[in-house]
Amino acid sequence: GWDSKSYPDVVLDKVYRASIGASGALGELVETSPLPEPLYGGVAIVYDGVIIDTLYLIGGRNSITSTYKVYFADILENGELTSWTLSEGNLPLHLYGHGGVYLRGEIILTGGYANAINLSDGISSTVKAALVDPDNTTFRLYDWCQDAPPDCTIGAWQTGALLPEVRALHGAVAVGNYLYVLGGQDGDPDVRDTIYVGSVDGAGAVYAPQGTYLSDEIYLGQEAKLLELEWDTTTSRPDEMGLTMQ
Repeated sequence: GWDSKSYPDVVLDKVYRASIGASGALGELVETSPLPEPLYGGVAIVYDGVIIDTLYLIGGRNSITSTYKVYFADILENGELTSWTLSEGNLPLHLYGHGGVYLRGEIILTGGYANAINLSDGISSTVKAALVDPDNTTFRLYDWCQDAPPDCTIGAWQTGALLPEVRALHGAVAVGNYLYVLGGQDGDPDVRDTIYVGSVDGAGAVYAPQGTYLSDEIYLGQEAKLLELEWDTTTSRPDEMGLTMQ
């Protein structure tokens, strides 16, 4: 975060934790492992796994520029954090003021400011997704290019269906299989009261760990018999990944 009471504004690297009581009240806030660098405007995501629990900090900015970095730290049994690690699965571009949720095995990011240095990049409408991989010690995300041919450039992040409008500084929350984008700022910039909803079922399942992706209808324009259909896919780990088509 940042301290607006100071001049000039001071960007912070502090990380605090508190236990949650039975009534929902927070206990005393105590410091734990600080961030590797002062940042604000990023997104913090919790992965609550079976074997390992991980806290991610994705994107953000400091007093000068924005970042594409993804940091992660594991959450210990006593609530403390391990030292923060810079993931090799960085974002494909700078991003801050975006939303983010963890939903069905994947981290989903929505909108945000694309670049603090070049403001002409403006506010984004993109939705990015990466699968969590608790066994990957350097990414802590699923590396689609691991063991793939050298020309593989997918990395960890993919871009899905766009938001209906650009949004930054908005709320994002996951309920069931649904993602909600709440309010925020548009490109004018005006503050909006809209709520958008998306799902990781249907077309969104292209990013889900498993599911069915239903394409648009293929209209041939005239009566015809389709004799052959071809498609390309990157399957870097055939022992783990599969694809069927009907």
